[in-house]
Amino acid sequence: AREIRDIYNRVWALIEIAQGLPEQLPELWSEVLTLSRKMKDPHSRAWAFSALAQHEPELWTETLTLTKEIKDINMQADVLGEIVRHLPDNQWPEAINIIQALDNTSAQANVLYVAIHRLPEAYWTDVLSIIQAWEEPVVRAQIMSEVALRCIPTLWPKVLDIAREIEDTYEKANMMSTLAPHILNLWPEALSRCREINKPSLRALVLRQLAKHLPEVRPEVLNTTRETKA
Repeated sequence: AREIRDIYNRVWALIEIAQGLPEQLPELWSEVLTLSRKMKDPHSRAWAFSALAQHEPELWTETLTLTKEIKDINMQADVLGEIVRHLPDNQWPEAINIIQALDNTSAQANVLYVAIHRLPEAYWTDVLSIIQAWEEPVVRAQIMSEVALRCIPTLWPKVLDIAREIEDTYEKANMMSTLAPHILNLWPEALSRCREINKPSLRALVLRQLAKHLPEVRPEVLNTTRETKA
């Protein structure tokens, strides 16, 4: 591995070896760190540091700093998506700042979709504020159904406010059906929004979700399903 000429390939070869040889870890990680700092491309350097920091936590701050140097937004989001899978709690404020600074809704969404799976409770408000500022309703609607499943209970009312702003009838109803078991008296509104879905196949999907909690809706599920097949 040390004979590989290309520094990028050499670094990743050594990382793979270090991960498989724990007894060699201190020596190899030190060697990889030295080589990584010689990389000229910020994207490659940040990727290498994201792997290093998982074993050397003191490198997370430097890893995030390197990420900010990446000029291509999609590449930056790509690295951030890997970083947030492993980021310690104390580094999340800086990660949130970097995500917020991404001047591209899709790039932000790609990172946040990964981030919300392990987001510390303290930063849910920040993430919801980022999502609420998006002007692309489809992107916002797509991620909010996942947010509704994972958000901390104290913020469900805020999630509901965002749901009510969604223009797509299916996405709105789907999200409300996810929230309804957790928010008092939301069932009638969720059912009403569901009935506004024009496409029978999509309406049937949401009705089936609602019918798990509202037995009286089951005949309507059957009728809508028959309408789908008609």
